[in-house]
This record gives sequence, C-alpha cells and structure tokens, in this order.
Amino acid sequence: MSRFPKPRKLAVPVKPPKGHFFFAGHTIERVKWWTSGPMRKLYFLLVVMVCSNIISDKFRTYLRARS
Repeated sequence: MSRFPKPRKLAVPVKPPKGHFFFAGHTIERVKWWTSGPMRKLYFLLVVMVCSNIISDKFRTYLRARS
C-alpha cells in the first residue's frame, strides 16, 4: 500500500466553437467591435479615459515634487 494518494487528473476545458468564447459558464459569440458603431464609441471612450487617468496621475506627481 502506498503512503501517498495518487494524484488526480485535472479537468481539461473544452475549446469553444470557432468565433465564440466561454465566459462564466456560457458560450458567447465574438463581436467585431470595429463594425459596430456603439462598440467603436465604447472602445474610443475607454482609451480616452485611460489616457486622461495617466495624464492626471503624471500631473499630480509633478505638483507633489514641486511643493
């Protein structure tokens, strides 16, 4: 009798069909964001938000260094 238990095999996830992805146990179809107007706007606004956050942080650091 062996002293250590046998290692269990891990469950390998099943690949989703082409053009789909799994999220939270559901299969969701991929969307081409560049062909959808609202999705293009969303991605553009996300880029603007990230850039403004970076600039704001840099400016805040600059002001702290001066005082």
